Formats: sequence, structure tokens, C-alpha cells
Amino acid sequence: MHVFLTIVCVLAAIGLFIIYFMITSLFGQSLNLEDIPTMAVIGLLAIVLLFFISGLNAGLTMAYRSAMIKKKMSLMKFFSYSLNMAPKIFGITLLREFIWLLLVGPAIVAYVYILNQYQYLDLIVGFYVLVMTFLTHFIFAPSLVLAGGFELGLFNSLKHGFRLLRKKHIYFLMLYILFAIVWLFNSIPILQIISLFFAYPMISSAIIIMAEDSLKMQVKSIKTDNDEEEEDEE
Repeated sequence: MHVFLTIVCVLAAIGLFIIYFMITSLFGQSLNLEDIPTMAVIGLLAIVLLFFISGLNAGLTMAYRSAMIKKKMSLMKFFSYSLNMAPKIFGITLLREFIWLLLVGPAIVAYVYILNQYQYLDLIVGFYVLVMTFLTHFIFAPSLVLAGGFELGLFNSLKHGFRLLRKKHIYFLMLYILFAIVWLFNSIPILQIISLFFAYPMISSAIIIMAEDSLKMQVKSIKTDNDEEEEDEE
């Protein structure tokens, strides 16, 4: 259902853009992707698409966690949970993309307007963008899992997610590299069947388990600190 609804959302965004193209044609306007109105429409459609896909990712995370504890998740609950969690996951995703833009934006602008005449700089800039994309997604991955799978608030998801990286960054990095490789398999015919229905759920479940263990340790540590403070006050 996650794959199906993701495709539906993408097709809906394309359909809305086709409607915009038809409206411009009725008024005798040629469609130019560099025009400000067209860029604004594309940007708005991209934001709406990202909003719904963020919710679907949260629903998928909760579905995996429910399966791990042998708890059923109905389709209606998947739909409602995805819509309820969409604003929270969308907020974390926007923060991630904003930081990504701050990191790669200057390099892209410098290459387009200044450095494009130099040999091999396209490969260097492309490699830099790829590395920064991986790092930003890696840094925010625990927060997205904690928000989608454990219904934590925006602030708590970021706080506990960054704590997980601080204490288990090596283990989580190794696991996330496997996740990235499995995710790439989704675009390869035949292999994508194995990835979508076997490898992807297994790696995602492993990430959820690590996030849950880290969350329990943090909660236990907070309770211990509070108990010690109460004893000191007494």
C-alpha cells in the first residue's frame, strides 16, 4: 500500500501540472519552465507531494514496528496515522532539506556561474553533493524513525535522534549504509522485488530496534537522574 499510494501521489502531482498546462494553453500562453508562475506551481506541487509522502513514510515505520510486536495494523489505521503524522514528519524533512540546501547551494551556484569551465569540477561538485545528501539524510534518519514509529513530538524526536547518533554513531552509520544500498536496489528490475518485500523491511526493522533500544536507555537514564535528585533533596 505504501508503494501504491506513493505512485498515486506522484501521478496526482503530474496530473495537477497537466491541468496547469491546459489552463495556460486556454489563455494562449506558452509553457516555459523558467517563468516565475511555472516555477511557483512546480514548487508548490513538490511541497504538497513531499507532505503526503512524509506521512506515508511515517505510516510505513509504524506498520513495521507493529509487525515486530505482533500487532495488526489495518488499512484504515494506516491511512489515518499517515495523515495525522504528515505535518510532524514534514517539519523534520523540511529542516533536513533546508540544511542540505545551505550545504550544497553555494557549491552548485559557484559551479553553474563560475567553475563550469574547468575540467573535472563537475565530478568534484557532484561527489560533494552526493556526500552531503547522504550525511544530511543520515543525521536526520533517527529523528524521522522516532517520530514516525514512536509518535514523539518534533522537538523530542530531534533531541533523542541526535543523542542516538552521539552514542551509537558508528553502528548506526554501518546500518544506514546498508539501508542506502538496499534503497538503491529499489530502482533495479527484479532485484527491487527482493528489496521491497524482504531486504527493505529487514533493514528498516533493524533501524527501528536500534532507535527503540536507544530511547529506552535514554528514558531509563532520565528516571535514574530524577531519582538521584529526589534522594539528594531528601
